[in-house]
Amino acid sequence: MSNLTFAIHPHRAGCWQVIATARHGAHTADASIVVAAAVQPDTGTPLHGGLAASLAWAALGHQLLAGDAVAAAACFRAGLTVLGERYATFDVSEDTGLKIAAAEQQLAKGHAEQGANGLAAMLALRQGFYRDRYADALVA
Repeated sequence: MSNLTFAIHPHRAGCWQVIATARHGAHTADASIVVAAAVQPDTGTPLHGGLAASLAWAALGHQLLAGDAVAAAACFRAGLTVLGERYATFDVSEDTGLKIAAAEQQLAKGHAEQGANGLAAMLALRQGFYRDRYADALVA
């Protein structure tokens, strides 16, 4: 069973720490970002919560990779999903969708570790695009 929760804490004036906790079975991982916002973000759908959540899913996936690559792949997929499709500016030409499809093919062929590593790499790349796109709103 997998789930995701958020917590919001004041960071400094006009900034909030968004903490995401991802759970898969008995395993958990946290990740946090700091966002600039005049008012406290909603804990249900926090400002840039998709990035914090994707970072938590990535951390959990890396925890699981050595022992359960299939579960790790599920975590990396969850990270890609919560990050969403609006991760890059329109002037960025990228092919992560093709590489994600190739990773899924590796998983389907029984190459779980290779497939999971491919998903992890594309998630990290998309997270970088996201940070670039929303750099003005992300403090740390």
